Amino acid sequence: MPVVAPSKISDYKAKEMTKTEILEVIEAFVQGIKNAKEAGFDGVQIHMAHGYLLSEFVSPRMNRRKDEWG
Repeated sequence: MPVVAPSKISDYKAKEMTKTEILEVIEAFVQGIKNAKEAGFDGVQIHMAHGYLLSEFVSPRMNRRKDEWG
C-alpha cells in the first residue's frame, strides 16, 4: 500500500485514502482484535500517537474530508 492519509494535504506526500481503503484498514483492526481474543488476551490497546494514521483522522489539519470519515 502506498503512503496514505485521510486527505490530500499539499505539503504532505501521501495519497488520500479511498472509502474502500478505509474499510480495509477497519477490517484489519477488527481481525487483529479477533486474533487477540482467540489467543486468550483480555483486551487490546489502539495506538493513536501523533503521526500515525488513526491520529490523522482526528486531526483537523490532516483530515479535511467531507464524507462520513471527516
